[in-house]
Amino acid sequence: MKPKASIIILDFKKSKRVCQNVQSLEVQKVNFPFEVIIVDNSCDPENAKKLKELEKYKNVQVRINPKNVGYIRGNNQGARFAKGEYLIISNPDII
Repeated sequence: MKPKASIIILDFKKSKRVCQNVQSLEVQKVNFPFEVIIVDNSCDPENAKKLKELEKYKNVQVRINPKNVGYIRGNNQGARFAKGEYLIISNPDII
């Protein structure tokens, strides 16, 4: 089923907060499908490893950048992978 909303989370060395954010989204009671696209700008293998664990959720995809491409490019990168009718840009620290 095509997601109604695509939630893009751009990360820079905040994997713990991103994990909390995604876990919070996963327990929400919504009546529409959504996807979460995480773009990692950290260039940190440990951070990337923690984020990749979130792919256990079927509606989450993680994109690891080999270098920090900046805020706007990182969000645009996430938007290119989005399939939802609506785009939501979320900061990592929102729970």
